[in-house]
Amino acid sequence: MIDLEQFFSRLDQYVRGFVRGADYNDGWLEVSDTWTYASATSFTVPCDRTEMFTVAAKLRWTQTTLKQDMVASVVYAQGITTVTITGTISTISNAAMDNPGISYAATPQGYPNSLPGMPSAHGSTHISTGSDAIANAVAGGASGLMTGADKTKLDGIETAADVTDAANVGAAIRGATAKTTPVDADTMPLIDSAAGNALKKVTWANIKATLKTYFDTLYALATHSHTSVKSPSTTGVIQFSGMTAGTTRQKTVRDANDTLLELGGSHTPTGTWSWASATVTWPSTLVLASLYDANTILTANSDNTPAALTVAEQRILGRKTGGSIAALSASEILGIIGERIYLMVVANGTTPVVGDGAMRFTVPEALIGLKILKVDIAIYTVSTSGTTYVQIYNQTDSVDVLTTRPVIDAGEYNSYTGTRSVVNTSNNTLATGDILRVDVDAVGTSVKGLDVIIEVGI
Repeated sequence: MIDLEQFFSRLDQYVRGFVRGADYNDGWLEVSDTWTYASATSFTVPCDRTEMFTVAAKLRWTQTTLKQDMVASVVYAQGITTVTITGTISTISNAAMDNPGISYAATPQGYPNSLPGMPSAHGSTHISTGSDAIANAVAGGASGLMTGADKTKLDGIETAADVTDAANVGAAIRGATAKTTPVDADTMPLIDSAAGNALKKVTWANIKATLKTYFDTLYALATHSHTSVKSPSTTGVIQFSGMTAGTTRQKTVRDANDTLLELGGSHTPTGTWSWASATVTWPSTLVLASLYDANTILTANSDNTPAALTVAEQRILGRKTGGSIAALSASEILGIIGERIYLMVVANGTTPVVGDGAMRFTVPEALIGLKILKVDIAIYTVSTSGTTYVQIYNQTDSVDVLTTRPVIDAGEYNSYTGTRSVVNTSNNTLATGDILRVDVDAVGTSVKGLDVIIEVGI
C-alpha cells in the first residue's frame, strides 16, 4: 500500500524549487531558489534540495555571461544544501548567480556536446598504420600496443602459472647441465621443514660437515687406537695386537663404564708384532663402581678430578656463583632464580594512612639466607599532588632495610617509573622468623590502595 502522505511530501520537496508553469521545451527547468556562491566549484541553497540536485544533473546560471556545468556531489546539513560542480566547463564567480536552471535531459538546449579534455573521435587506422599509428610496447619504454609475437608468448603460458611447482622445477633440473664433482661453494635446494616447508638452499660444504658430524657418532676414525678392555682393580693386564711397522699407537684403557683413560706414553714398532702383555697401574683419578651408591652421579669441580656426588631428596643439581657443583636446596634455588613477595598492604579503594606498621610479614624457613635485593610499591588511584613512599623495617633486628625508599610521583601508579629503592646491604639478609614491618612514610593526595613488592635472591 502506498503512503500517500509520504509520497506527496517527497514530490513537493522535489518540485518546490521549480518555477510554476516553467517551459521545459528546451530541456531546462527554471529554479525559484536562490543559489549563493560558496567557492569556485560550489554553491549553497537555504533548504533541503538533495532530491533535486542529483549527480550529473546539468546546471546553468548567469554571471555577466551564461555559465553551465554539472553536479558532482550534494550534501545537506544544518538547513543548507551544498552543491559541488565538476568545474570542467565553468567555474563560479563570487557574485550573484542569476537565472538558475537545471536539466535532467541528455542534451538540453545550449549545453556543450563534449567536455574540455575529452578526445575527439578519430579513425581506426591508428591501430597499425596511418599518421597517428600507435607504436608497439617496448620493455622499459612508453606504453604501446602488444605485438603478435608477444600475444603468442602469453597464450603459451599456463593458467595460474607457478615456476616453483613440482613439474616446472623437475623439468628445470632435468634440463640443467650436469656437474661431476661438486665444490664447497656449490649450492643445492632443500625444503626447510622447520620453516613451513619453505624452499631454501644449502652449500656442499655444509652438507659434508653435517654428514661428518652424524657419521662420527656411528663409526670410529680410520686412525683411532685399538685397545683391549679390563675391568678396574688396583692393577690390570692389557693386551695389544695389530700394531703395524711405522705406526704409532697410544697405550690406552677403558674402565668398566667405557670411559677412555689415557695412561700416557706411546711406542713406534719396527716391524709387525704384537704386544703380548703389559702391566699398568690404574690412575689415582679412577672412580670405582663401589663408590656409586643409589642416586649418585659423577662430577668434577676442576680438571681431571672426577668424584661421586650423591643427590639427596628434594634437591636440584646446580652451581651457585663461585661455587662447586652441588645438590642445591630450595632456598639456594630461589637465590639463583630470584623470588618476589607480593604484599597487599592497603586494599584498593582504601586510602593508606601515614604511620609505622601498616603490615607485618614473618620470613618463612624457605627464604633463610636470602637477601632483599629490591623493593617496589604500587597504588590503584594516582596522587593528584604529592609523593607516596614507604620504608621496610626489620623489627627483629631493629634496622631499616632501605637507604633509598621507593617513591611514586604524582600521576604515577608505581615506583617503576619513579624513584627506585636502594638496599642497605648490611641489613638485608633474611633469617627464619624475622619480622619485616611496612612503614608508610608519605601518601599523596587522593591515593587509594597500596601494594609492596619485595624481590629476594642471593
